Amino acid sequence: MSDGYKFPVDRTSIMLFASALGESNRIYYDEEYSAKTPLGGVIASPSFPIACAHWSPTYGLKGVRKIPAPPESAEKPAVAKGEARQAGGGRGGAGNLSRVLHGEQRFTWHKPMRPGMVLTVSGRRGKAWEKEGKRGGTMQFSESITEYRDEDGELVVTATSVGIQTSKAVEND
Repeated sequence: MSDGYKFPVDRTSIMLFASALGESNRIYYDEEYSAKTPLGGVIASPSFPIACAHWSPTYGLKGVRKIPAPPESAEKPAVAKGEARQAGGGRGGAGNLSRVLHGEQRFTWHKPMRPGMVLTVSGRRGKAWEKEGKRGGTMQFSESITEYRDEDGELVVTATSVGIQTSKAVEND
């Protein structure tokens, strides 16, 4: 996974993300209102950290324009035949996705994410396990853990994503 890239958090992005989800809570855009709440200001919505993927230099689903562009020195991790590359650079996000599912996404918040923060995003592999499936053969589950730290190095959010890959194409009944 790509480690140490920066993710700037701004009020407009927070508002547009909440709007795209149909979220109308004023805590996500109204400075005057949110200043009077116990949180003391505008905050990001619970799933907003997923927006950081577009700042990752190795995010595999950016499209053809790749903004921002991957660094010249970015090495592509080796991928075994039949595996897909993960959005963060590992297995699971771009490439052959015919047998890959996004199984789960969890966010553990340690403190509010606020406009003006510049977070450092780093990732690591979590647990891996297998389970026998009914129509797609053995299913391989793997966790990707992403940490978002503020300018002082304090943990803001921990995101855990679970990817699932089947051993064969799903058989139709």
